[in-house]
Amino acid sequence: MLLSPETVSETLDATWPAARRTARGGWVLRAAPGAGRRVNAATAMRTGACPEADELLREGHAVAMVRAGEDTLDARLQDAGWRAGPSVSLWAVECAKLATMAEPGTVIGLWPPLAAAEDIWEATGSGPERRAVMERVRAPRAGLLARDGDRPAGAAFVARHGPAGVLHQLATLPEYRRRGVARRLLAAAAHWTAQEGGSALWLFVEDGNAASEELCRSCGAVSAPAYRYRLAPGLAE
Repeated sequence: MLLSPETVSETLDATWPAARRTARGGWVLRAAPGAGRRVNAATAMRTGACPEADELLREGHAVAMVRAGEDTLDARLQDAGWRAGPSVSLWAVECAKLATMAEPGTVIGLWPPLAAAEDIWEATGSGPERRAVMERVRAPRAGLLARDGDRPAGAAFVARHGPAGVLHQLATLPEYRRRGVARRLLAAAAHWTAQEGGSALWLFVEDGNAASEELCRSCGAVSAPAYRYRLAPGLAE
């Protein structure tokens, strides 16, 4: 499955939105300081367009998201000295398939999320800036909390856009990893998505994230290129 560049941007903007989104010189500029590249990356306003990289620098923007199929734009940024950053793939699985894979244990899905879910995100490096992204979502959403026995073990955030629920901020506490917690969170996200009228669960996973890729494969998800980052000259990785 290869998504159009517009679908990639629409999905991310709906389920993981920046604090600010503006248009300048053929670019869509996003900003959410402290919340990661995804909500601080500029994209071309139109498919097939090649806006000037200098415009990004004039606006103080140092990260560009080049979506699958935007090869000409990617080449232009490379020629302008923008370095290749991480690539990201979309992993997708039908909800009906994943919902049957739930393993024993309790997963609670609510909005606002339970305090225990917030504590897990905090403990695994997702600070208030990323939790603020979840607060900005206007699509149907839920915070998921998985338990191992009677103890909180993992958390995730899911929001639906169109036919898909998109899973973000999947986190398992170190002492509970490789015990099926993440798999139960994916199954619960698929069940929630189906209840909200969706048919597929999507995850955007950075290429080379072996643990997440293994999890997706084990659940029957298939992948396709989604986007890659280009980093401005002189920007540290």
